[in-house]
Amino acid sequence: MAADPVERVRIPARAKAGAIIALTALVMTALVVPLLRGAPLWMADFQLYHGVAKAVFDGVPLYELKVDTTALAGIAFTYPPFAAVVFTPLSWLPAGFGAALWTCASLLSLGVILWVSHGLAGVTALARRLRLTVLGMVVAPLLTPVLMNLMLGQVNIFVVLLVLLDFSPLMPSRWRGLLIGIAAGVKLTPLIFVAYLLCTGRRGDALRATAAFGGTIAVGFLVLPGESSAYWLRGLLLDTGRVTDISAVVNQSLPGLFARLAGTTTAPGWWLPVCLVVVLLGLLAARWAHGLGHDLAGLLVAAFTGLAVAPISWPHHAIWIVPVLAWLSVATWRAGSALPKAVLSLVSLWWVVPAYWLLAPDKTTPDLTAVDHLVIALTGYLAVTALAVALLPVWLPRVHTPSLEPDVNRSM
Repeated sequence: MAADPVERVRIPARAKAGAIIALTALVMTALVVPLLRGAPLWMADFQLYHGVAKAVFDGVPLYELKVDTTALAGIAFTYPPFAAVVFTPLSWLPAGFGAALWTCASLLSLGVILWVSHGLAGVTALARRLRLTVLGMVVAPLLTPVLMNLMLGQVNIFVVLLVLLDFSPLMPSRWRGLLIGIAAGVKLTPLIFVAYLLCTGRRGDALRATAAFGGTIAVGFLVLPGESSAYWLRGLLLDTGRVTDISAVVNQSLPGLFARLAGTTTAPGWWLPVCLVVVLLGLLAARWAHGLGHDLAGLLVAAFTGLAVAPISWPHHAIWIVPVLAWLSVATWRAGSALPKAVLSLVSLWWVVPAYWLLAPDKTTPDLTAVDHLVIALTGYLAVTALAVALLPVWLPRVHTPSLEPDVNRSM
């Protein structure tokens, strides 16, 4: 049987788009590494991952390990044991080359995140989608979450990529959920998407995600039984104090806000029921958005709900702003207004300049005044997220995203 002529065009077009995205990632790596190498926090988290990878082979207890980086001393490993297993190949790489390779992989992942996000937003014309992706790869590193990921050598960008791929048409329906479960095995925050799958009726996907997450736990026990027992069975999972003082200004989660208001380094006991209510409201909003046909908007509401209730939400955890901006870049009001473009500009500026950080950079919790608390709350991520979700019924029904565009080169 002769091949479909449209498919014969589509496959080379996909390969060409992939090559251009990869080339852009290489060029951006050549620019980013020299610019950020002298930064105080350069590759601090990557150096931790590299140290953890060596510790796995050396038999050093992971949760007693303290890694000294060029910027910080005595960093502790706080991820699930499965993450340490994933990091083990890093031990085979020299630290300098590994850092450059990690940066390139991060930028390539950024390109795929943009490509998938624009596809989920309804952009089907290949040429337009590629232009938006390349432009995003050049501009997105200016955003605080992306910049911090690249500077620290963080894993969050890969976690977001796995989750987005799971929701994209690139993922066969019979495997949906698996990547979410694997991502949750590296960092626990993607578990919010299991709840999102359940509340939107995708029970099979949620079951596969849960099974995959259970598989990561099993792999951890198989490879690192002692560390897995300590993490899952002996309370390390709940010990947020091992990470840092959660009242730090840069922690933009609700528990961090509550700790700052209480003048303590840990959240007060009532943070959990409050956060459970927030999770319920966020998932209801996400389900409503999904019901309107905006699945990307729904999963983004779920993502930011997860960031809001996590014990710790550093700026680099908020990579989800990239799909938000990708979605806004193609959205219009049904009446033809360009208001979403104005919102896109304002949101981009908001995430380029971390006002809350600049306004109270060196103050610890006991030193914060009532005005400081107000400024941090209103200029951080929580206020914007809460406002956007609260007004969801007002603005989302008016939003239109492209669903079909006249172009032979169509591809997810």
